[in-house]
Amino acid sequence: MSAVLSLNDVSVNYAKGRGHVAAVRGVSLELAAGETLGLVGESGSGKSSLASAITGLLPNGAHVTGEVRFEGQDMASLKAEAQRRLRGSAIATIAQDPFTSLNPVTRIGRQLVEFQHWRGEGRRALAARAEEMLTRVGLSDPAARMRQYPHQLSGGIRQRVSIAAALLAGPRLLIADEPTTALDATTEDQIIELIREARRLIDGAVVFITHDMGVVRRLCDRVAVLYAGELVETGPVAEVLARPKHPYTRALLECDPAGIVTPTRHLPTIPGTVPAPSALPAGCIFAPRCVMARSDCTVNKPARRPLGPERASACHFAEEL
Repeated sequence: MSAVLSLNDVSVNYAKGRGHVAAVRGVSLELAAGETLGLVGESGSGKSSLASAITGLLPNGAHVTGEVRFEGQDMASLKAEAQRRLRGSAIATIAQDPFTSLNPVTRIGRQLVEFQHWRGEGRRALAARAEEMLTRVGLSDPAARMRQYPHQLSGGIRQRVSIAAALLAGPRLLIADEPTTALDATTEDQIIELIREARRLIDGAVVFITHDMGVVRRLCDRVAVLYAGELVETGPVAEVLARPKHPYTRALLECDPAGIVTPTRHLPTIPGTVPAPSALPAGCIFAPRCVMARSDCTVNKPARRPLGPERASACHFAEEL
């Protein structure tokens, strides 16, 4: 199966003083059509920076090294206008906060029509397609929604509109950047089911960015665990969640509230914090927080190595896990 997305030794660098600091370092991944990849890690792990590198939407002063290929095309070789056209059609994003993708002073209907400008069809046809998509994402009275402004909608409805806008592009790569973080539990469940349904509506692949292993379990085929800007474990979801081969992955799973069976007043946490890109420890980047760390971990950096079909881990003691 051909790769929709291919990352080869990708690093994301931000300007700092007279130099730069790498928020993402040496990430290599492939994603095939029909797959949903869960990109997992705590805040500060580099998930959103990696997503911005894929879409070409990094801020001024930031740059990418390595290769980002979409359907075999090196994104760095494309001019800005060609990248913009891809983002408007073949690559679509669902943001954590819909206000970042919806214009607060423009009616929903006009925005959904403008999102389809590349189709070259009449406005009436584009509006009809937009209403149909609003119905598909579970919104009643789509004609009324088309006349509303974003501030007149609840957070859950705004997120549904954002998903509708992404699907109207007919993308072959859909990137969902923590789209359920700001929602209540009931609405979160509905949005997850909606994204699961969205996979059937696109002829491509999905990258789902989250810090929640429970969401990965429900939605994804494969998982890539990112810590402090580096890929520490990858593999099929069922295998990684049942038999994690990196202490960080195991720690994330132990913090999943769904896995707590005994009533407790204290939710499990991972001691310490993700190190800043400018203050990375020597040796293994997770060693200062790792319960398995040994003297070798603070000196020698573990290479990411294969552990079987589609599985890899960057831990000196992966086999012991």
